[in-house]
Amino acid sequence: MHIGVSLPHHAIGPDPVAIRDWAQAADDLGIDHLIVYEHIILPDPAQHPDEAFRYTTQTVLHEPLTLCGYLAAATRRVGLQTGILVLPVHERVNCGPVHR
Repeated sequence: MHIGVSLPHHAIGPDPVAIRDWAQAADDLGIDHLIVYEHIILPDPAQHPDEAFRYTTQTVLHEPLTLCGYLAAATRRVGLQTGILVLPVHERVNCGPVHR
């Protein structure tokens, strides 16, 4: 059996040390993979004053590919997985000509 856990973006917040410590603890515990995700459409609490949302436009969420790079450098053996990745919203970086 393989066990994975989702990075708790909203609970950890933007602190890179807290993210590193959490990922290293998961790695040390033998977790097989960490799951990171992105949300591109979030409700604005100002537009819905009578509603409560778990995630809003005020929630700190990290760009998943950059976060995976950081987590890869911070851990030893744990795998990395994206749970939600909306590719069309990510810029395409031109790394040179494409040969076909």
